[in-house]
Amino acid sequence: MTPEEFRQALAERGVELNGRQMQQFADYYEYLIAVNEHVNLTAITEEGEVYLKHFYDSIIPALTVRDLQTAELTVCDVGVNAVILSKTMKGCHKLGIKQAETGPMLELNDKVQSQWKDFQTEQHKRRRCFIKEL
Repeated sequence: MTPEEFRQALAERGVELNGRQMQQFADYYEYLIAVNEHVNLTAITEEGEVYLKHFYDSIIPALTVRDLQTAELTVCDVGVNAVILSKTMKGCHKLGIKQAETGPMLELNDKVQSQWKDFQTEQHKRRRCFIKEL
């Protein structure tokens, strides 16, 4: 998804981004890539993939979940390396963020699940690992 395709996809959903907002996304992309060289934040670094899988996918819940459009909420979409998760959580609490959206995680991985203990959890994305003897 190119930056212009990103803009068009959001416009189709009623969200018009101006030049300044598009520049903010471009700047954030550059920042993400620069930080990712030193801290493993994501394996997704190609511009089109970042616009699709990080930016667009993060915005879609706010455009499809009615409560996110009408209720007074503070929401954080978190997809970060576990090393910086604890600092992120402290910042979220200071900002009053009460809801978070994560990517899928192994449902029986108690260590990962426990990172979200300060939030009311509802697991709706799952990953499972199976072994098949051949």
